[in-house]
Amino acid sequence: MIKKSILPKNDQRGPFEDLLSYIHRTATLLEMWNVIESVGINREVVNKIFKTDEDVLELYQLIVKRIHHQREQEMIRHLRTDVDKLKVNLQSNRMYV
Repeated sequence: MIKKSILPKNDQRGPFEDLLSYIHRTATLLEMWNVIESVGINREVVNKIFKTDEDVLELYQLIVKRIHHQREQEMIRHLRTDVDKLKVNLQSNRMYV
């Protein structure tokens, strides 16, 4: 089972990479499988292709990064929409002043 819970103290990466690294090291194999299966990947198929826990960890890391990227993009879209709404509200308020 893959489970490490101590962050390296001499690591030169940024805080975001440290957090992702920590998450990857503390995830149990069961948690990894839950994430992998949550995106619709069949465990039996994965077991045929990926033979070791390290391979499963690599697949898990790719899925987590992809999920994070999708959430970032969604947040950016929402922020842009909110900024556009604020601009419209400011412009309409100036018209009435």
